[in-house]
Amino acid sequence: MGRNLNQVLADLSADRRARIDARYREMKAEIESLRELRRVATTATQEPVPQSDPRKPDEPDAMRDEYDLSKGERGRFHRPEALLTAPVHLDAEVLEFLTARAQARGVSLSELVNSLLKKNIELIEAGE
Repeated sequence: MGRNLNQVLADLSADRRARIDARYREMKAEIESLRELRRVATTATQEPVPQSDPRKPDEPDAMRDEYDLSKGERGRFHRPEALLTAPVHLDAEVLEFLTARAQARGVSLSELVNSLLKKNIELIEAGE
């Protein structure tokens, strides 16, 4: 018969259990933040547009003149540990050239660009 979760966890080192517990708490907090965000978004979309507002509620760009942010919490959804991928915009001819090279090598455009940039970094560091 198989082991249950508590038995598996009991066999792990204290350090490993602590890391698992920390990750669990982190994921639980993220889930709660997403639930709150969903609740706020749902509430915001369900609020009727006041009759004095000439815009129609079904207009996607209908904005009110004022919003009540008194119950807002600064930084509620900020995650300092989150890694963001910065968008890189290439000129059309550079993109076309690199895309063709990536396809010829059978790699993704990101892989090709990363390898080229890493080689450039090595050259720059070697020259210093």
